[in-house]
Amino acid sequence: MDMTMCVSWSVWVLSWQQPRFPQCPARQDVIDKGYSFRMRSERCGIAIKDPDYISQVENTVSLSLWVMLTRSCSGGECSLVYRFDNAGNLHTPLITIDNKQRVHITVYFGAGEPGRVATLDRTLPLNKWARLGVSIGAGGTLVGCVGNNPCQFWNFNQPIVYDENAGLWLMGGNVYLPGAAGYFGRLQLHRDTFYGVEDLTGALGTPQKDHPMWNTKEGYQNCVPFK
Repeated sequence: MDMTMCVSWSVWVLSWQQPRFPQCPARQDVIDKGYSFRMRSERCGIAIKDPDYISQVENTVSLSLWVMLTRSCSGGECSLVYRFDNAGNLHTPLITIDNKQRVHITVYFGAGEPGRVATLDRTLPLNKWARLGVSIGAGGTLVGCVGNNPCQFWNFNQPIVYDENAGLWLMGGNVYLPGAAGYFGRLQLHRDTFYGVEDLTGALGTPQKDHPMWNTKEGYQNCVPFK
């Protein structure tokens, strides 16, 4: 009986099989997360557990989120996407909008250190699908853009901490912050990949015409409020 260990940051995979070579979880470089749902600015959302995998490039990821806002954020801040752990600590990235549809991306640098916020110049439109793109680099760099507009670049001069195996993804709101009102479509991760300002928009792509997110009249679930 073999006990196989595959290190994925803090993840230990125990296998009671007898493979000839150690077997680690299969890793997908590009993966869709969650499912399409709608919100009315409630304190609700969907939580997504990540399958374990072996990260090859530390603190590096790119993501795209398709969203169609149906009204402006009624409070000072509404949540789109963020990560948290079982202790309730926030992880990189926390993506929110304000009452003018401006996008704010908060990144974190380690335990006890405050997060830093990057604000995009372009706003998310109302009643129209838009793609939000974010790319995080290992050296403390961040790129963000809305749709096909020019991307913006930030360098925080210290490593941004991102660990996909520590915590959960959450789309929408939570008990502390309401989610944005509208339709949440595809959330897609490009693991271990950083795209610069010239490459991010073209790399993220657009869902196929038969993707369920395009049909807002059918197939959309309401999110369940958190208690």
